Amino acid sequence: MKISIIITLYNLESYIEEAVTSALNQTYPNTEIIVVNDGSTDNSLDILKTFGNKIKVITQENGGLGKAMNTGIKAASGEMLAFLDGDDIMASDRLSLQVSEFHKNPELEVTFGRVKQFLSPELEPKKERFRFQEGSLDFKSKISILFKKEVFEKYGLLHEVEMHEFIDWFERAKVKGLNYNNTEHLVAYRRVRENSLSQRADYYPTLLALLRNKINQQKEL
Repeated sequence: MKISIIITLYNLESYIEEAVTSALNQTYPNTEIIVVNDGSTDNSLDILKTFGNKIKVITQENGGLGKAMNTGIKAASGEMLAFLDGDDIMASDRLSLQVSEFHKNPELEVTFGRVKQFLSPELEPKKERFRFQEGSLDFKSKISILFKKEVFEKYGLLHEVEMHEFIDWFERAKVKGLNYNNTEHLVAYRRVRENSLSQRADYYPTLLALLRNKINQQKEL
């Protein structure tokens, strides 16, 4: 079974090499790596060129994370999909562990793993400014999931919104009967860094508003 690893990228020249390397170092053998460069203006593209034909690079005008993910989904040739942000890191056995869940339950459509957060090394001198949960977290994030590609045909692509595109998709798919499980597998490492989307002041308030709206919609059904 082939798995397409889709890495989304926008101006991450300091981190993209580590992200791609973690995808190349998977113990699972049958993969393709697609990097969607969402209009980067730094040296990210030059770094990607050093990987040669080990990866497929798609460059598009900047359109946001949802659009970049949809571009990767449409380009993928694998039966299963795994996502990675261009500043995060995959555990080397992520795909092997997550594929095993589908062998145990062929009806499964999506499996979640767990994520550890880490402070990006350049922030060590000012680490007191950053607060984040440590340890292995039950993180409902696209970087913790392995999908059957067919779920995007069944439940639709992501909405191309400014933020929270995955949570929006997941909540919609759940309502329609998405078959998923949660596991204890540690599958990814999420970088805490300056200027990330989650550091924006409006990130968590808009996420809470989205979830409240989804709950209210359910009550009205």
